[in-house]
Order: sequence, then C-alpha cells, then structure tokens
Amino acid sequence: MNAEALQTEGEWDEAAEQYRAVLAAHPDLEGIHYRLGRILLSRRETASSKQDANKEFEEEIRINPANAGAQFVLGELARQD
Repeated sequence: MNAEALQTEGEWDEAAEQYRAVLAAHPDLEGIHYRLGRILLSRRETASSKQDANKEFEEEIRINPANAGAQFVLGELARQD
C-alpha cells in the first residue's frame, strides 16, 4: 500500500523501490510487474525505458495471462514502434 501511495504522489523512484522489495519477497505476486511497468512509462523517457517496461509487462503476463492492462500496454508499445 505504501508503494501505491508513493506512486499516486508521483514519487516514482521510491514506489519502484517498494515494488521491487515486494517482488523480492513474493516474485510471482500478481500486479506488481504491471505497476512497475507503468512507473517506467510514467517517468521521463530514457533510451531503455520502453524496453524495460516491456519486460515488466511480459513478466506480468507470464504470471497472470488474463491481465488485460498488461496486454493492452504491450500492444500499444508495439503499435508505437
């Protein structure tokens, strides 16, 4: 919940750190990779931000193939490329 609050406040780095801590304890927890991917796309774009976000969304789909949000964003990233 702390990570969600930080994300809402635009504290991207701190939220990502919290989500990564959650994943360290629970690597297959649904929704966390999706949230990390959204953070990567919300921050200022870098040379690898889309690629890094793409990896997070793909990992989310591995964990939860029914995650429509991750499916949509992957499609949108592919469309943009």
